[in-house]
Amino acid sequence: THHISVDGEGTVQYVTIEVKTIRPGLPSFFIRCNALDFNDLKNKIGRPIRILEGITFHKTRTDHFLEVFRETVEKNPTYTLQANQELDTCIGCMLMEPQVKLVKSCNNSQCTICYCRPLWCLDCMAKWYASRQDQDRPETWLSSTCTCPVCRSVFCVLDVCLIIK
Repeated sequence: THHISVDGEGTVQYVTIEVKTIRPGLPSFFIRCNALDFNDLKNKIGRPIRILEGITFHKTRTDHFLEVFRETVEKNPTYTLQANQELDTCIGCMLMEPQVKLVKSCNNSQCTICYCRPLWCLDCMAKWYASRQDQDRPETWLSSTCTCPVCRSVFCVLDVCLIIK
């Protein structure tokens, strides 16, 4: 089930999840969580989650931006990983393998070269970028800049390149 509740100036959506165990003799149980935390929960569980027909998750302004950020990055030039270069896990979520590298590809004179190795998955880089923008002016986010979370070099969305192995 899903419910919308008033929370301060906005609204928050909660989902109630029925967990069915695969072990005989253990009863099913329910958990309730904020819909914004559902994807994190889903990533950590690592098991299939079936969402019933008719259940919709309402998107936040940031969620909408993350979709546009991903679509934009997919159109950017790519970065080919060197043969001897190994990837750890994303230092943002510690779950995914790094998926992006900051490579100056734009004509913006404010943007600088980032010498960091690939450290971030696409979602974590998008969330970092969104968190560094003027929250009252979302219409400027795509045309703005941000700093690398590690070395603080300045980059824009056009400088975020997907990694090719």
